[in-house]
Amino acid sequence: DLPKPANPIPFKKQEIAAFQQIIDDIIEGNNVMLVGGAGTGKTYLAENLVAKAALGRPHLTINCSQWTSPTEIVGGQTMDGYVEGKLIEAWQHGYVLILDELPKIDPNTAGLFNDALAKTRVPNATIFNSRRESFVKHDDFAVIATGNIYPDKESMSYGANNKQDLSLLDRFSGSVHYIEKNPAIERQIVQNEMIWSICDRIRDA
Repeated sequence: DLPKPANPIPFKKQEIAAFQQIIDDIIEGNNVMLVGGAGTGKTYLAENLVAKAALGRPHLTINCSQWTSPTEIVGGQTMDGYVEGKLIEAWQHGYVLILDELPKIDPNTAGLFNDALAKTRVPNATIFNSRRESFVKHDDFAVIATGNIYPDKESMSYGANNKQDLSLLDRFSGSVHYIEKNPAIERQIVQNEMIWSICDRIRDA
């Protein structure tokens, strides 16, 4: 079957330089990584402009940090019983999985993504949750990771970012996009020049 076409969005192509390439990468089954400074709109771009507006798909977001647990990724037992992981839910139901601030996750925990990310382009691929139950990939499953840095080294500018294993980074090879702040779109969203100016100064600080 041919991939579903993406929906048109109301922004001009030149306003987000890499936007069409990001969409093309996802349609082709590539894992996408968005790298840029704090406040440049990476998460907004992933959740709202790409997943919601352009692709028309639901999304699940994992807010990555040193405290991100395997339970949130592949499921596990909690005080309220077994909870399924967001990776499994997105994989099974065809959601866009957003790994927000991926470089902040513990590299050992990040290894739980490797099997799924290696199979994003494979039709009917199977992964397992923490109970070793198998799940077949939905055709619409996609992954977008965000981060302040490309996590192949430690960062002096951004604290709490970890150097990630090369096997994980290989899963995003060829689909890493660098995002800069975009005043044209930000002004459209805020629609108030004074508020935008204040927010821009706070971001710079």
